[in-house]
This record gives sequence, structure tokens and C-alpha cells, in this order.
Amino acid sequence: MSVARIQEMDAACLRDYIRRPGKTAAQKAGSKQELMGVQRYQDYNTAENKFLVYFAEKILHLECYRYERSNVNQYEKQVQKFRFLLDAFKQHPTVQTIQASRYQFTQPNYVLQQNPTYSSFWKAYLDYVKKKKQKQQLWAYRNQLLADTVYIFLLSALIQFTGLVVEPLSRLECNASPDKGHYLKNSLSYVKTRDTSGI
Repeated sequence: MSVARIQEMDAACLRDYIRRPGKTAAQKAGSKQELMGVQRYQDYNTAENKFLVYFAEKILHLECYRYERSNVNQYEKQVQKFRFLLDAFKQHPTVQTIQASRYQFTQPNYVLQQNPTYSSFWKAYLDYVKKKKQKQQLWAYRNQLLADTVYIFLLSALIQFTGLVVEPLSRLECNASPDKGHYLKNSLSYVKTRDTSGI
């Protein structure tokens, strides 16, 4: 850049400056009167801002929507206020310049981990991921508990019918995830009819 425009130099600029022939800045700048310098510009489209927009739109906004769909009204006013803040954040002109639509989060940078403002959102994200994993583990446990409970109740009911025999080593077939709300598979292979004609 032009010598008159240089306001800041880094290590690379200084190395280039030292290598140039001449004793003064004017001599080192040569006939074009140009040297290497640092040109700073304001850009909000950084990795930490992309994460912030991703966290607000893809996670917080979605969780507010899920809460509203659940018809629970315990924290209704707080969620509405939070939703209003998220909408205002999304419509801010600075936020709209941040290109986070195709953002794929990989790992946190220095700003997310050390900056007080950004680190609070980063910690909230880690807490969200941790609780989400805990919920997934609890749902798996719930499904297994449901299968075991239904198995016991169903066998208890079948034993009460005359002419039915339940195989001792039979298993109740269940789906790991619900199929239209149903966990049990349509299979009654563990039930056999006892022949009572000779009695």
C-alpha cells in the first residue's frame, strides 16, 4: 500500500521492510512509494459469530418452538419473551450479514473459549448437548422398562385364560423406537393353545 496510508505493520511487514534496499522509508518504498502494511477492516462474518447465529436459530429458536407446541404453560411468559429477543436478534442488520445458513460446527476457536461474552454461549451449548445425551439415554431406558412391564402384564393376563399355554423361554418382540406410537410388534408366537378335547 501507499506509504502515506500505512498505520500498522506486523512481523511480515517488518521483514519485508528490512530486506528492501535503502536507508530511509522513502528509499525502501521505491519509485511507487509502496510498502507492506496491515490494513484492518470490520467483518462480523467470523467463526464465533457464525456459531452464535447457529446456536440462536438452530437450537434456541427450535427449542422455543417445541415448548410452544407442547402446550405447557409453566414458563409461557418467559419463553415468549425469549422468543421475542431471538426474533429481534435475527432481524438485526449486523446479524443478517453473517452467513451461517450452511455453517457446520466443528470445534471452538480461542474467542469462543476465552471471551467472556462468547464463552457463556459456548458453555450453554455444551450444557445443552450434555442434557440432550442424558435425555436420549433416559428414553432408551424408558423403552426397555415399558417392554418389560408390558411383557409381565401380558403374560399374567394370558395365564388366566384356560386352554392357553405360554412358552417359558418366549420373548415379547418390541420396537426400539415407536412405530406410530406402538412399541410392540404384532407377534403372538409365544402363545400356544392347549388341546383340551381329551379331558
